[in-house]
Amino acid sequence: MIDVQSRHLAETGVSPELTVEVPGVSCFLGPFAAFSGGSSLCAADSRVLELCVSRREDSQVRILNTHTNDKKHFSLNSIKFRKEDRWGNYVKGAVGELFRQKVPVRGMNITLGGEIAGAAPVLQCCATAVATIIAVCRLAGYDINRLDLFHSVAMVVTSFCGEYC
Repeated sequence: MIDVQSRHLAETGVSPELTVEVPGVSCFLGPFAAFSGGSSLCAADSRVLELCVSRREDSQVRILNTHTNDKKHFSLNSIKFRKEDRWGNYVKGAVGELFRQKVPVRGMNITLGGEIAGAAPVLQCCATAVATIIAVCRLAGYDINRLDLFHSVAMVVTSFCGEYC
């Protein structure tokens, strides 16, 4: 976690206001059965996604993936899915979903790290959406309940990103 926090400071010039860590997920039974409407057995694993966030004075959201050294940015005034933004769309979708729900979202710097930040999209999607939603809600002083969190993540992944969740 220290590496992600130090990279956030080095990249943005400000210390992160908060850091969130979410676990990865391993699917033991039925990953394809779930896709067809069946059941699967999943559990948290030791891989993590770390997310640091700090406020900005403008309406820009700047994102750094420390695993790939890839940077993305977007404006709160224009949140659109762009295929070339790949992993950045999970952050954009999460911020857009909260904006749609009238959460007081402001410009921010976000730094992603941990093993999941460099993993395949199937591992990144939900972890990135969950971490972003939790961090942005905490930063805004908004208390999101678990049901709304799950619903929001599903909307990000399925509706905004067009992926199966």
